[in-house]
Amino acid sequence: MKIIGFYGNSARRGGSVVSVGRFGSVGVGSIGSGAGRSGGLSALAGFVFGKVINNSRKAVSFALLAAFFVFAIGFSLFGNHNGEYVEANAAAAVPRNPHTPHGGRSVIIDAGHGGMDGGAVGVSGTVEKGINLAIAKNLKAMLEFSGYTVIMTRIGDDSIHDEGVTGVSAQKKSDMANRKKIIDDNPDSIFISIHQNRFTDPVYFGGQMFYMEENPLNRDLADIMQKKFAALQQGNDRDIKVSDGMFLLRGAKQPAILAECGFLSNPNDEAKLNDAEYQQRVAFALYSGVTEFYDTVMMSGAGDTQTPPPLITGSGTAGDDYDGGTYDGGYMGGNAT
Repeated sequence: MKIIGFYGNSARRGGSVVSVGRFGSVGVGSIGSGAGRSGGLSALAGFVFGKVINNSRKAVSFALLAAFFVFAIGFSLFGNHNGEYVEANAAAAVPRNPHTPHGGRSVIIDAGHGGMDGGAVGVSGTVEKGINLAIAKNLKAMLEFSGYTVIMTRIGDDSIHDEGVTGVSAQKKSDMANRKKIIDDNPDSIFISIHQNRFTDPVYFGGQMFYMEENPLNRDLADIMQKKFAALQQGNDRDIKVSDGMFLLRGAKQPAILAECGFLSNPNDEAKLNDAEYQQRVAFALYSGVTEFYDTVMMSGAGDTQTPPPLITGSGTAGDDYDGGTYDGGYMGGNAT
C-alpha cells in the first residue's frame, strides 16, 4: 500500500487521503475537521481495510470486523457529523466530504476517443482510448469519494453518437456534438478532457495541458495542472499551450482544459501509461489539481492576469481533438514543444 497524496486543511475542512494498493485498488479516506474526530477514525477504518485487502485475501474477514469496529466507536463516541456515508473500495465506510457550502463541486471528465475511434497508437501498439478511460475512472472514484459530483462523457469503450447514425465520419461528428452538449448543459462545473499525445519524434515525453483563451480561468486551471504533472514526471518542463483547434473547449462557459497525460510515441511513457498503478498516479495528479484550483482560484474569485503563451497553429488538431472539419486521431499538428 502506498499513500500517494493528502489534500486538505483539517483546521478549515476535512481533507482526503488517497492511497494506491499494490494490486491496483484505490483507497480513499477522509480526515474529519473540527469536532468531527470520528471522521479521522472512519478514514483509518477505510485505510486499514484497503491495506489488508491488498496484502492478504485471508485477512478480509478480520479487516471487515476491524473497519466496522473503529467506525462504530468513532460514531458512537463523537456523535453525528456533517457528510453522508458512501461505500468505499469494497464496503469500507468513509465520510463523503462536501468541499463547499454551496451545493458541492462538479467536474465533467471526458475520456477522449472510444468505440470505433481508438485515438493515438503507441510505438508498441497501445491504443489511446483505453488509457484515457482507465485514468478517467480512477479520477472519478477519487473525486466522488471527496464529495464532488462527477459527470462522465463515456463510461465504457463506446462512441456516444446518436442511434441510427452510420459512417465513421458522421458517427464521430455526432459523438463530439453529444459530448459538447454535456459540457454546455453543465456550466457550473469544470471540464477536463483526458488524452494521450503522439509525435513523430519519440524523444518527447510528459504531460502537457492545452486550453483556450476565451475564459481567463482556463489558464489558471492549466497552469495548476501542469505543475502537478511536473511533480509527477521527473524532467517534465513542458509549458501549457493555447490552441484554437479544440472543438470541445470552444465556447465552454466553465473552466476547461485538455490534459495530454503523456506521449504514446515515447517508449517509456507508453510503458508507464499501461501500468495500473501509474494510471492511478496520473489520476491523482489530476485530482489534486482540481482540488487546488477550486480551493485557490474559484474560492478566491481570482483570475489569471499573466500574458498568455503563444498560440499553437498547424495542419493537425492540437491536443488531438476534433475541430469540426477534420479529425486527426492523435497528432498534435506538428508542434510537440
